[in-house]
Formats: sequence, C-alpha cells, structure tokens
Amino acid sequence: MKRDKKKLKHQSVRSVSKVHEMKIDASRGYHGGKRVPHGASSPHSFDDDLFRWSAKEIDWEYRGDWDWDLKPAELREFLCVIEQYSASTWKELISQGGNKHHFQATDTLSKGARDRLGDLFSRSDSEYPEQIFRFRIAAKVRLWGFREGGIFKILWYDRDHRVYPVKKKNT
Repeated sequence: MKRDKKKLKHQSVRSVSKVHEMKIDASRGYHGGKRVPHGASSPHSFDDDLFRWSAKEIDWEYRGDWDWDLKPAELREFLCVIEQYSASTWKELISQGGNKHHFQATDTLSKGARDRLGDLFSRSDSEYPEQIFRFRIAAKVRLWGFREGGIFKILWYDRDHRVYPVKKKNT
C-alpha cells in the first residue's frame, strides 16, 4: 500500500512537471514538438464575413412537409430574404432577435427530418451531421441548411415548422 501511494505521488509530480513544461513550450511558441511562428493567427472566424449562400445542396428530390414546391409568394419571400441576408455579416444575422437564427442539434429534429438526413448522407462521403443551421424567415417558415465557413448551403424550405416541431405554449 505504501509503495502504491509513493508511486502515485511520483506520477502526480511528473504530471505536474509535464504540464509546466507544456506551458513553457507554449509560451516559447512550441506546439507538439513543432515551432509555431510568433504572431501566427488563430483559425479564421467567418462571423465577420458577409453571408454567402449556395443552392448546390438543395434537397430537390424530397416531397413532403419541407419540399421545394414553392408557391409564387413563397418564392418571392425566399428570394427577398436571401438577398437581404447577403448584405449582412454572419454576426449581424445571428444577433438578430435573440434566437431567430441558430444551429440546431440534428438529434432534436423530427423523425422524418432525421431519416431524410440519414438518406442524404448515406449516399455521400460526408459524415452524418451533429447539427444543422436554421433561419427563421417568418412565424412558421424556416430555411434549413449547413454552414460551412461563411457559406450557407441551403437544404430545405420548411413552410410549417415541421423539421423541428414545437408544442404550442398554454394549450
């Protein structure tokens, strides 16, 4: 028992000194045995970039609650909103009205939406996403897709809040 305690204490001291060495290395610009140039910037944040979008990932094949069979008024609303967003940065959009535009964990989506994502991602080399991004266009209308850097890759037009249904309050 004494030997085990002594061994643990020795390991603990080694761990503390190893952490100390790592801090010193980091302050000198070393990272994982490699020298990091002084003044190297951290990974780029796209929050200050203008919103850009892509229609390459639109789920044209899906027929149902969040398909792209848009009525003229829906199409006009969609195009006006996406043009409006294009004049803003991601930071400006995300800060609008609290929780208006945000990431949503895919495991919280409706079963139909999760199943559809499963179908889409089983056909591609990409991994099933842990989160998806949504824009609130109107009271029940949502635009769903993926944010890759500063580009929003549009996936679904959800006209009736069916991708992520919520229970009405006080009913």
